[in-house]
Amino acid sequence: MNSSQKPDKEPPLGVINGTLEMDRVKLLSLLDEVIVNLHQKITSGRIRDPDNEKLRLAAIKTLAYTASVYGSLLKDHDLKELEARIEMLENAIQKRS
Repeated sequence: MNSSQKPDKEPPLGVINGTLEMDRVKLLSLLDEVIVNLHQKITSGRIRDPDNEKLRLAAIKTLAYTASVYGSLLKDHDLKELEARIEMLENAIQKRS
């Protein structure tokens, strides 16, 4: 361990193995599981009891919100990949000049 590292300091919340990329992958995986689980609950009949209609609607809203977050993360990932490709192309152009 070098002098710049503090042995008792923990990584920030949301960081896995010191990289944010691992967070995105893990979060997308977790959201994928949540979406499948909620979809099954909504469509399987487990919440179709009229007395539980509010619960069913809440599950649908949760599924919609989770899908929205999932989509946003996918867009963020795509943008990051595009930025990396643009940077590589710019570097290649500079080397040719």
